[in-house]
Amino acid sequence: MPKFYVTDKVEEAVIDAPNALKACIRSVRFCFHGIPVDGFYKVSEIGFEDHDEDTIFKASEIVEMIIEIMDNEKRDEDRG
Repeated sequence: MPKFYVTDKVEEAVIDAPNALKACIRSVRFCFHGIPVDGFYKVSEIGFEDHDEDTIFKASEIVEMIIEIMDNEKRDEDRG
């Protein structure tokens, strides 16, 4: 599984994930302590420095995805 470097320019995480999106979501859910208002997350397979190949995600989109994941987990928990 690839290693990704995820940062919001305040916090950083190095995490294994199958792709950049999952790396970002896992970092925000399990490693970061805050969410940047109107901010962005940068995900790289190279390192924390800026690279042309980096993937950028809007924080608001990641938060929406995390809420959806948590809702699904709660529903599954309620069923089981």
